[in-house]
Amino acid sequence: MVPALQIAFLNSNWLIWCAVTGILFTFFYRKKCPALYLAVLLQLAILLGFYVLGRFRTPLVALFLPFAAYALVECLQFAKEKRRIGLAKIAVAVLCFYFLSWRNYRPDSSMLDPTDYAVFYEIVYNDRVVAYTEAQEWDSALALHTAFLQSEPKFIRQLKPGQRLKSPNLVETANLFAYHFQMQSDLYAYSGNTVLAEKANRRYVELGQLVQESRRYGGR
Repeated sequence: MVPALQIAFLNSNWLIWCAVTGILFTFFYRKKCPALYLAVLLQLAILLGFYVLGRFRTPLVALFLPFAAYALVECLQFAKEKRRIGLAKIAVAVLCFYFLSWRNYRPDSSMLDPTDYAVFYEIVYNDRVVAYTEAQEWDSALALHTAFLQSEPKFIRQLKPGQRLKSPNLVETANLFAYHFQMQSDLYAYSGNTVLAEKANRRYVELGQLVQESRRYGGR
């Protein structure tokens, strides 16, 4: 939702394998840079012991960069020298890439979770939508709420009846937008537009059924 992040943001899914590879490569030299290892352990302890927030993950990503850079340098070095140890290091890098990034990569997943959408709505739209509905200014309330629904992620727009979601994050995101389609249906009904109210209600029912099925068969 932030233009700067859309342009510059690098998914950590593509950094983590390289960083872990670098940590393995430099473990022999750990006594030469103990502060860097201790800083990584401290950030991991904060994430595990407190809460996973962006402000806590960001320092960890920064601490991973030297390890990731070292791993790339070591692997590229093999292309010049072609030593057996270089081949072994590339094999380690490939395994880390496969198990830590490729197997966990879901191209249909949104990088935002349900909390991001909920907070976005609460901060930008909720108060004004409530004020318009209390004043019975239905057209204004509908315009605002429709603007929020335009942030609906692509995977929700492409969902088909009978389809199941496997990721809990996607299930809860779909559930959040199901609620908002119900709200949209109510706003249309109050404004007297029964046709669009029925259309929004059908979307609410479809998403609700999909969420229930996904939760029942392991989506949650």
